[in-house]
Amino acid sequence: MIRNSTTRDQRRASHQRDMVDAAVLLLERDGAAGLTMPALAAQLGAAVGALYRWFPSKQALVVALQLRAIEELSDLLEIRLGAVATSADPLDPPRAAFGTWAVWAARSPALFDLVDSALSDPRRQLDDDGVRPVDDAMNAVLGTCAETLALATRRGALAPGDDGLRALAMFAAVRGAHHLHKRDPRVTPGHAAALVEAHLVQTLLQGYAVR
Repeated sequence: MIRNSTTRDQRRASHQRDMVDAAVLLLERDGAAGLTMPALAAQLGAAVGALYRWFPSKQALVVALQLRAIEELSDLLEIRLGAVATSADPLDPPRAAFGTWAVWAARSPALFDLVDSALSDPRRQLDDDGVRPVDDAMNAVLGTCAETLALATRRGALAPGDDGLRALAMFAAVRGAHHLHKRDPRVTPGHAAALVEAHLVQTLLQGYAVR
């Protein structure tokens, strides 16, 4: 009985992964507006009703997509932090951490837009059960970013402070600056969004530095 239950769980997880993979392809091709259950069914060559065996609602699918997106962001963050783990400059890890958002946007625009639009839209998109795991996953990413600030503080580069609040402030700053990319074709090169993001990170780190 336990073995059969495990097999069913593994089969269910496999089908859910296949659906999320197909949904990512839809997002990349048609954007969020094209992500519908009929379109996903067509992508998978399945009946629409069959999809609800694996995800009970479109919201459940969106939650799974957001979790996939944040997992990808987290993996990229770890790679970037690993690249500067032995740096002599104690501010390189925070710079790498808070620069990850823009790098991820360029690398995976469809998944980035899914998360960024959810964070930007003031309207409630998910119910409590849906938003809780997404919040937990995003808070874990922010926690990793906060750890880079705590490490820089221990190394004497930053003054003591609330690392969680600082991380949230820096994340909000780079997210806001990233939206300036829409203006890039119309502004001078020195005012491009990427430069603004880097400037904000550096300015905030200087503000948190030991006096």
